[in-house]
This record gives sequence, structure tokens and C-alpha cells, in this order.
Amino acid sequence: MLGDILLLFRIRMTRKVNGFFYYVKRLPLIGRLLKESCYAAVNLKGVLSVFSFLVDILMNLLKNLLYLFVVIAVPLINLQKHADDGQITNGFLFGFVLLSLVAGSISNSKLLTADDETFILSRQMHMEARRCLCSRSWYSYSMNAIGLFLACLLLSFMFSFPFWYAGMAGFGYLGSHQCMDMLQMRHFQRKNSFYLHANTWKLLIPLGSLLLLYALYWLNVDFSFAPWLFCITSFVCAAAIIPYRRFENSYHAYSELLTCLLVENYEILKLDSSQMKQMEVAVDENSYTSEELQYRTKNTGYAFLNELFFRRHKHLIYKPVRFRLAVMTVLWLAGTCLLIVLKDEMKLTKDILELLPPFVFLSYILSISQRVCKAMFMNCDVSLLHYSYYRSREAVLVNFRLRLKKLCFYNLLLIMVLCLYMNSTVVLVGLPYTLSTLLLFDFALLCLAVFFSVHYLFVYYIFQPYNEQFDMKNPFMSILNGLVYLFCYFCMQLEGSLLFVSGVLASTLLYIPIALLLVYRLAPKTFHLK
Repeated sequence: MLGDILLLFRIRMTRKVNGFFYYVKRLPLIGRLLKESCYAAVNLKGVLSVFSFLVDILMNLLKNLLYLFVVIAVPLINLQKHADDGQITNGFLFGFVLLSLVAGSISNSKLLTADDETFILSRQMHMEARRCLCSRSWYSYSMNAIGLFLACLLLSFMFSFPFWYAGMAGFGYLGSHQCMDMLQMRHFQRKNSFYLHANTWKLLIPLGSLLLLYALYWLNVDFSFAPWLFCITSFVCAAAIIPYRRFENSYHAYSELLTCLLVENYEILKLDSSQMKQMEVAVDENSYTSEELQYRTKNTGYAFLNELFFRRHKHLIYKPVRFRLAVMTVLWLAGTCLLIVLKDEMKLTKDILELLPPFVFLSYILSISQRVCKAMFMNCDVSLLHYSYYRSREAVLVNFRLRLKKLCFYNLLLIMVLCLYMNSTVVLVGLPYTLSTLLLFDFALLCLAVFFSVHYLFVYYIFQPYNEQFDMKNPFMSILNGLVYLFCYFCMQLEGSLLFVSGVLASTLLYIPIALLLVYRLAPKTFHLK
């Protein structure tokens, strides 16, 4: 087992180091200094592998710190503002047990998933199914357990619980996930299926656990039992590691399990990699009527091309738009009715501008730009970019302008409905407002809709991250999109005020013209196949 884990470690680190060399070589000036012989520099790659492993440990620590602090600690402190330190500590321990040891073990199995490494080990290196699955799960669980241990060790100073709780948290995480894997594997051996393995359950279980936890925080439930619950649950889960070790050595259905996971998660046995990546934005040709296929329009040239693209992809676009509108409507009706009933008890005194910070993140979620950009490449640009006329300056800029108009239309539609709902709620519930603050709130949201439309198209045209096999070959798109996500998320932690609204407007109104200028200057050179 240890040898397989070390082999997996070498494979993972080698892939990361080779990827690092690949991206560095693509950088201007610096990339020219790196020769092709760097891939054969064994000693250098060994040093970088150790460094990459340390970075993995650090990223695991940061990921778990962010999870424990943002998902559990921040809502707990905000919902129980008058609780003492002991109550806060008990609430944190209860949240950890519910989310990490219960919901996490059910919905986040590392054994019952297949990824590129699973394919490499099982199909290319012909590793035995038991060795492949067990080494991957032990490696992934151990890395996460170490990150969780370090995160809890740091948070023990903040919440004043004993430092050895961190060790119990790490072993409890490891044991709870392996115990659930053991139950799933037993059920698979008998029924050829898994407990609660569908994507719906993987979404509903953590979401339901979060809502339950926040409801208990909001109701100020007494969590004085939490330390005992944490210790007993962690000890029982840690003790389950021993029978799991015996079980994984005696289990006889690893081959069937591995085949099922490969087919279910990636369909590697049926599809090649390019087909798999295209499935998310594939066009269902059987869904078109004869009238749609014989569509006529007065537009010509690139205007006709883009109109045809958006009509042929209406199912890909309309479905998420309709879903977002339906969810917004249900939440608006439920929330407004609840606020009307409880407005006397809740004493609503917040100004409309104080509500803007969470709506920045909501605007990010409502945007459909990222999915549409991916469809643009996979179902249109990947073929047409082979022709020089399509890469000409005029063609690139005309297509960008036409696509930006369409994206703005759909994103503005969603945000306008959101503004309508919010304005209605403010009037019906009786929140304090003036016409100027209400219009300023709406204008800020509309600017955000345009911002997300421009941002994703800007990144797509400037960095063009995909190649013909639909692999993402440019990491800068992920980096920039990740920074935008973090910016929108941390906006929720800020206090809404006129200063915050001014900052949002200044950021969007400054970013949009700069992005458009860069597209005008650079896109004809950067928008091509890789």
C-alpha cells in the first residue's frame, strides 16, 4: 500500500511539475529562457516535486481554514451575536460534526469517484483495481486530514478548545469517510448500486445540513452537549479505521467497482476525452423542429451567424435562464410573505443600500456568461478558427460586439427581474428607502450584469483558454475567474453603505472600458486556436 501511495505521489507531482514547465514556457521573455531539456532534468524536477508537495499541504490548510471559518465560524458569530465564548465554541464543534463527519462523509467520497489519475493508473499503467482505488483514497483522505488537523489546530486558539481536538478532528474525518465508503462498497457488492450516490443527493445533503445548522444557530439552540458529541463521534469514527483496513483487504468486487465508477463518472470506456468535455454544452439535434431548421432572417454575414448560433443553442441558454427565474420567483414569494408576517417582530430598519453586498455575489451566480462562452468555442469557433478570414481583425471585433449584445440582453433580463422583485419587497414590507437610493441600488445591479457579460467575453477573447481537444490550456482564465469569484464572495462580508455602492460602481465603470479597449487592441492577435 505504501509503495502504491508513493507511486501515486510521484505521478501527481510529475504532472504538476510538467504543467508548471509548460505554462512558464508560454510566458513572454521568461519562457524563452526555459529549454525543452527541462523536462528531462530529473534533479530539478525532484526539488520542484518536494516544493509542489509543500504547496499542496499549504493549499489544503488554506482550503480547510476557509471552509471552517467562512462556512461555520462566520455564520455562527453573526447569528449568535450575544453568545459567550463557551457557546460559540460549542456551536462550532456541533457544526463541524454535522458538516464534516456526517454530511461530508455521505456526499464527498474520494474512493467512489474516478478522475484522470484513476484512468492513468488502471488503463494506462494496468494497476490492479484494488491497489488503484485504495491508494487514491488513502492519499486523498490523508492529505485532507492533515489540512483539517492543521486548520483546527490554528482555530483552537480562536475558539479556546483543547489543541488535541485538532488531532481527533483529523482522525475523525478519515474514519468517518472510510466508514461510509465501507457501507457503500458492501451495498454495491450486494445490489450493484450505491446509497445516496446520485448528484441530486450530493447537492441536497450538504445544502440541507447547512440550512439545518444555520436554523439552529438562528434559534439560539443550547449546544452544551457539543464537546461530548464531538469527542464520542470522532473517537468512534477514528476507531472505524481498523475494521476498514481489514475490510479493504478482504473485499472482492474491486474490478466491478472500478469499471462502474469509470463508466458512471467519465464514461471513459465509451468516449474519448474531447467527447466527454463537449457533453456539457452539446447540442441535441433531435430537439429542433423543421421550422427551426428552416429558419430565415434578413441578417447576413456575421450577424446571421451569431443569430443562428443563439437560436440553435436556445435550449442551452433558455434552460438556465428559466431555472434562475423560477428559483428567484419562489424565493421572492416565500421571503416576502415571511417578512410581511414577521415585520413587527423583526423590526426591519435596514436601508436598501445595506442589502447590496450579498447581491453582488447573487449577480455573479445569476450570470450565464461562462457557460455560453464555452459553447461558443466548442460548437462554433473551434471549427471556424481554422479559416484566416474568421481570424481577421474585422471578423473578431464584429463577432465580439454581437455576442456582447446578446450576453448583456440575457444577464440584464435576469437582473431586471431581480430589481423588480427587490423593489416590490421594499415597498410591500416597508423598508426605509428614498427614490434616489432605490434607483442607485438598481443601477449598481445593472452595472454588475454588464460587468459579468464583458468580463467573461474579455477573458475568452484575450486568453482563449481551450485547444482543439477542449482541454483548458491557459491557466490565466481560471486565475482571473477565481479572483472575480473571491471578490464577489468577500463583498458579502462588507457592510453595505453609500461608500460600498460607490466602490462597486467605480470598479465596474472602470473595468468595463479598460476591458473593451484591450479587446479592441489585442483580441485580433490573441484569438486563435492553440
